[in-house]
Amino acid sequence: THTVTADHARAAVTDTQIVLMHRDSPRRLALAGAFGVAAGIVIGFVLAHFVAAPSPAPALAASVAAPAKPAAALTPATPAAIPVASVTTVAAAEAPRPRTEEAALRSVSARMAAGRELLAKDTPHYAVQLMVTDAKERGYLETYLSEAGRLLRPERLYVVPAGSPETPRLGVLFGTFEERGEANIALASLPENLRQFRPYVRPLEGVREDARRAEKR
Repeated sequence: THTVTADHARAAVTDTQIVLMHRDSPRRLALAGAFGVAAGIVIGFVLAHFVAAPSPAPALAASVAAPAKPAAALTPATPAAIPVASVTTVAAAEAPRPRTEEAALRSVSARMAAGRELLAKDTPHYAVQLMVTDAKERGYLETYLSEAGRLLRPERLYVVPAGSPETPRLGVLFGTFEERGEANIALASLPENLRQFRPYVRPLEGVREDARRAEKR
C-alpha cells in the first residue's frame, strides 16, 4: 500500500518478533562490578579468620602421629619354600644367610658338586628336573641358577651330567623326594618363572643312568 498507518507499523513489529532490551549505562555496570569485587574480599576474609579448618581424617592423623620405624628394625623378606607333604617347617623360619654364602651356593661348580654327591647315594628316589642345557652354556646356567636360587632354596638345586660324550649337556634338578607324590606336590608348587622349560618328575635311577652314559668314554 502507498499509505502506511500506525496499525501497519504495529503489525510489522509483531511479525518480526523484535525484543527491545533495556541497556544499562557503562557507569552502572562499573559500580556493579566494584561492588561484586568488594563483596568477594569480605567473604574471603571472614572464611579465613572465623571458619575452622576441617580436622584430618582419623587414619591420616594416626599415620602422622605414629613415629616412623627405623630402617634397621625392618626384617628382610625371605622367599617361601615350596610346600612339600613331608616338610613341616618353612624357609622363613631359618636364619637368613649372608649374600656371599648364598651366591656361592648358587654357583655352577657348587651345584655340580652337590649333584655328584646326590647321584652317589642310593636314596632318595625322585627329583624334579627343571631344565637341560648345553654344557658349553656355563654363563647362561650360572644366571639360571642365580635366579632359581632366589625363588627356591639353593641347596636343593643340583646340576647333573646329561646328553652324551659327543654332545654333553647339564641338567638342573630340584628336590629330592622319597615318594613320587611329594615330588608331584613340589612340581605343582613351582613359581611361574621356573615353568618355562616344562619341568617334570624323574626317578633318580634314570638320572644316574643318563649321567653314566654322558660320562662314558
